Amino acid sequence: MREATKYNLVIRILVIPVCTVICHYFSWFYLRKFNTDILFSSMKFFGLKATRTSPVLFRVDNHSFFIGTSCTSIDVYLSSIPLLWKLREATAKQLKYFFTYFVIFFSINQLRLLFGFVLYNQGVSWTWAHEIPSGLFIFGTFLWIVQQRRWSIRATA
Repeated sequence: MREATKYNLVIRILVIPVCTVICHYFSWFYLRKFNTDILFSSMKFFGLKATRTSPVLFRVDNHSFFIGTSCTSIDVYLSSIPLLWKLREATAKQLKYFFTYFVIFFSINQLRLLFGFVLYNQGVSWTWAHEIPSGLFIFGTFLWIVQQRRWSIRATA
């Protein structure tokens, strides 16, 4: 890998924690509420019994679930932007790309959350029902980013 390319990658990687910290500085209330609205409707559609107790809180059985910032995965999305941004492409094209990416990313995240509640409803402990799909989602996002950037182990060696 050329020295300039390595430097570029190091800068991109160093920006990721900054994006994550900035992301968690905000409450993202309306995104969390929208996320909860869709998840709650999906749960009802699939016959899961849930009771809404606030815009970002609901109960399943005797357990309360709070939709926080990390549940929306907005931190993962925003932190992936430094890795995906193409410096030589037009800003309008990049914005269209990131909007499309957000819609797809948000949809897959909704499926991840729904799948976790389906597993939970089937008797799987919440730890497993939540963490396994979350880990697969984040790992899948990482693999997709690597594919988009066409990075490889050989290129960094």
